[in-house]
Amino acid sequence: MTSPATSTTGAPDLPEYAPVPAIAKGATLNEHGYHVWQVERNLYAVTDNVYMSAFLTTPDGVVIFDAPPNIGHNIRRAVDEVTAASGLTNQVTHMVYSHHHTDHQGASSLFGGDIVRIGHEETRRLLLRDDDPARPVPDVTFSDRYTLEAGGETAMYDAIVLASHKLRPSKKKAIVRPVIILITDGVDTASKASLRAAEEASFEVLLTTDKNIRYQQNLSKRVIAIVVLGNSRWPVLQRYVERVVAAVNTAKPGTYCEVEIPKR
Repeated sequence: MTSPATSTTGAPDLPEYAPVPAIAKGATLNEHGYHVWQVERNLYAVTDNVYMSAFLTTPDGVVIFDAPPNIGHNIRRAVDEVTAASGLTNQVTHMVYSHHHTDHQGASSLFGGDIVRIGHEETRRLLLRDDDPARPVPDVTFSDRYTLEAGGETAMYDAIVLASHKLRPSKKKAIVRPVIILITDGVDTASKASLRAAEEASFEVLLTTDKNIRYQQNLSKRVIAIVVLGNSRWPVLQRYVERVVAAVNTAKPGTYCEVEIPKR
């Protein structure tokens, strides 16, 4: 057996280690014991330097990713803090489960039963087995992948709000109807707030290539007419401009129609 070498003072000489980096010491916590920061745009993270959660703010509500019991109430505080500063609603509409463990989902029930919980089908099976009231089972499940579209948080549909706030329909006689034209990849989602902003700005028609909008939005109470193009490729579309103009001019408030445009 060997023992550490001793110094002239009789104390053992300890090996030298690199100092602990500042990032490993964690963030400075506030008086409630949490730290919240902006990851990017409207995505935020919150931590107590042990567990972490994240949330996405949208005009239609907040999406939370995991609810560890250590910071459950502080997630609520962080959401209230951020949404108050940004002028958005603090209502939580969705919660996404990464997995079923209590240390990650034990505060889920704090957010009530009116939100949509999303998780893998195996997560649902395990939560049904555990039968824990603190961890309600997911309402929506998936086996491979799932895309959550909430609040219309896409750059394309931000254009609707921009047009609504910055522009007003032209009163020139050449303009038959005030129309917002939006060319998308067919994947983006229009938020209710964006369509409402367009209506309040007196736009009568939304002309778009997003064929999914009728499945992603409840259009029953919309005033703005929605005209969807079957093809956004200009070399093809330009041959059917009169067909598009006719659809726009005849669209009635609150209606939805698709203009058939050949692929070639």
